[in-house]
This record gives sequence, C-alpha cells and structure tokens, in this order.
Amino acid sequence: MDKTKEYYLKNSESFIDSTFGADMSKHYSVFLRHVKPKGKILDAGCGSGRDSIYFKSKGFEVIAIDYCNPFVKNALSLGVNAKVMSFNEIKWKNHFDGIWACASLLHLKCKELRIAFDKMIDSLKVGGIFYASFKHGDFFGIRDGRYFVDLNEKSFGELLKNHECLEVLEIIISPDVRNEKKAEWFSVFFKKNHF
Repeated sequence: MDKTKEYYLKNSESFIDSTFGADMSKHYSVFLRHVKPKGKILDAGCGSGRDSIYFKSKGFEVIAIDYCNPFVKNALSLGVNAKVMSFNEIKWKNHFDGIWACASLLHLKCKELRIAFDKMIDSLKVGGIFYASFKHGDFFGIRDGRYFVDLNEKSFGELLKNHECLEVLEIIISPDVRNEKKAEWFSVFFKKNHF
C-alpha cells in the first residue's frame, strides 16, 4: 500500500474532523457560477464529503469518489452518492457539467497526474468547468507522511500544454482555510470549450 493511502486510512477520523468545517464559500461561488442548474458534478477525491453535501443542497446531482474507504463511508452516511474508486478507474465520457477536485490530485506523481487529468477531461462535457487545488510551490515528494506535488502557474501551464480545449477562467492563490495551517494554496478553475 502506498504511504498516502496508508496515512489516510490511519488518520481518517481526525482528517474528517479538521476539514469538514472549512469555509470554501469563495471557491464554491466561482465554481457554481459556471455549472448549469441541477447539473451533474463529480466530487473527485471527496474526503469528508463536505463539498458533495453542499452541492447536493443546492440542487446539483453529485457523484463522489475517493479511494479511501472511511471517507466514502462518511459521505454515504451524509446521504451522498459515493463510491470507492481511484482516479485511474474513471471511465465516464462527456458526462459531467462540473468536476471538483479539491486537494485530491495533489497526491499523484507527475505521470499519474497526467493520466488522471486526461480521464477527468474526457468525462467533462463541453462547456463544463473543472476545479483543482494544489499547495502552491514547486515541491514534490513525501511530506507529513504523504506524497505531494505542489504546483504554480508555470507548472500548471505545462500540465495544460497539450489540452487546447481548455481555457483557464480564474486562478486563486489563498491561505489555507483551516486556521491552524500555514500553507498557501493554488486553485484553478478552467473550462472545456471543445473536444
């Protein structure tokens, strides 16, 4: 088992407790501005289920996935349509109006990140919006018991390089919404304009 998954299995309860109340309202407002009413949203790496239940409460059809079973169980207990699934297993095509990947893709190594990114873009409808967040910087490797890849404007641009169908709508550099954390976050919202 990889170190990151092992970390979340061991620390799932404390992680849920520390992230569930985080205020993501600024990011929600940017994201939902671009998702059609009652549209389909994929919460990719749903963690505590916090974001899924918010989107569901606003009338969106949400599918939540995570590869950590305790997170999926927690999301299910909140009434979310959630399933244990890795990013590699995504097979939807042209299915979602929005993809929300909040602090989830950042645990993938560069090659895995590109594969997951491609699969998610394939599952997004034309006109759909994709949100992803990473710690801001250029570090990659093990930190705090987990693998991280940090991104900035330049490295994210490299990731987008072969995807002419995508248009960056907004980038937000912000402090961590969990008060006890000092990290700076790189959040990007982009749109799929064509196949």
